[in-house]
Amino acid sequence: MKHAALDVFDMVIEKIIAFFSALGAGLMVLLTLVVFGEIVSRYFLGLPITFSSELTTVIFPWIVFLMAVEVTKRNDHIAITLFCDLAPPMPRRVLAVLTQCIMLFFSLCLAYSSYELCVASRHITLPVLSFLTKVHQYSAITVSFSLVSIILFLRLIRDLWGNSPPPHTVLPTTKESFQ
Repeated sequence: MKHAALDVFDMVIEKIIAFFSALGAGLMVLLTLVVFGEIVSRYFLGLPITFSSELTTVIFPWIVFLMAVEVTKRNDHIAITLFCDLAPPMPRRVLAVLTQCIMLFFSLCLAYSSYELCVASRHITLPVLSFLTKVHQYSAITVSFSLVSIILFLRLIRDLWGNSPPPHTVLPTTKESFQ
C-alpha cells in the first residue's frame, strides 16, 4: 500500500503509452497508404502527388520516436550486458541503477534539446504543406523522450526501492547450457 500513488501513476502512464503506441501504428498505416498512393499515382497515372514527400518527412519521425517509447517500456532495447552478467547480484543491481541513471540523463538531455529545436524552428514552414512547420517534425523527439524519461524515472524508483528484479540476467556460457 505504500506505493499506491506510484501504481496509479504507472497506470496513467501505461494508458498514455498505449495511446501513443496505437497512434504510431495508425501513422504506419497512413505512411504506407501515402507511399503506395504516390507510387501508383506517379508510375501508373503519370501524376505525382506533390505533398507526399513532405507528409512522409512529418509522419516518419513520429513513427520512429513513438515506437522508441514502446521499446523502452518493454525494456527491449539493445544492451551490452557482459559486465553486468559477470557481476554478483549486489554489484549487478548497482550497475543496473547506474545504467538507468545514465539513460535517464541522456533522455532528459534529448527531450530538452529537442524542445529548444522546436522553439527555434517554429516559424519555418514546409514548402508544399505550408500549414505545417518544422515543429510538427521535431516535436516527435520532444514527446518521445519526455515519455522515455518518465518511464526510466519510474523504473529507477522501483529499482531503488527494490521492487523490480535486476534487468540483466546471466546468459548461458557453456555448450551444455544451450542444450
